Amino acid sequence: AASTGLLEVPSPVLAAMGGKVAPLIAAGEYWRLLTPVMLHAGFFHLAVNVFTQCMFGIQLEREWGWFQISIIYVVAGFYGNILSVLFSPQALSIGCSGAVFGLFGAQVAYILGMWRQLGDLQRKM
Repeated sequence: AASTGLLEVPSPVLAAMGGKVAPLIAAGEYWRLLTPVMLHAGFFHLAVNVFTQCMFGIQLEREWGWFQISIIYVVAGFYGNILSVLFSPQALSIGCSGAVFGLFGAQVAYILGMWRQLGDLQRKM
């Protein structure tokens, strides 16, 4: 068995706590499409995700409000796990990368959708 560091969580524990395990999801444990977003493999993994969310999410929350950010985050995390089941069914998966990338994608879509108005605003300044 592979050893883990003092601040890391072993894979069997992550699987038992609700990590993405495709065969279990296929057997009806659909809640596993949401719980991996809340799990992290250790302190460093959690710290990097919290840092990323703080640096990026605080500004989005100011622009869009906590409710809209929460909806985007949860839906993106859910669909990220669906894609993980489809494209990497053999892997145990945890973390909030899908949710964070969903926030990035929402911001990019907003900027592209508002490109002309933002340019007009800049010219008026």
